[in-house]
Amino acid sequence: MVIFRAAAYILLIAGFILLVLDGMRSIAADALVFTPLGQVWFNLNPDSLAAFQAWSAAAPLKSLIHPVAEQALYAPGWLLPLVLSFLLALIGRQRSHERQWIGEVE
Repeated sequence: MVIFRAAAYILLIAGFILLVLDGMRSIAADALVFTPLGQVWFNLNPDSLAAFQAWSAAAPLKSLIHPVAEQALYAPGWLLPLVLSFLLALIGRQRSHERQWIGEVE
């Protein structure tokens, strides 16, 4: 569970940094500006982006996977880290061990 929470914090920080960068660009341009996920991925590792695009084009369910994957690359770059951070934090949350019984008086 600690690993999920640590990964959630790292992704939260990355998403927040990307959000702040897009905010600064928007202020400088006097218009809403966001960096697409595909551009962020290309800046980090262009080879893996090319491999992902080739995989999505040759996937078994190509008619379903390829359009969704291509549209996801146009989403704001900060969106995916923040959503994944939320999901990992949800998976890694500490659950209470207290059991509630039906009809129990509190």
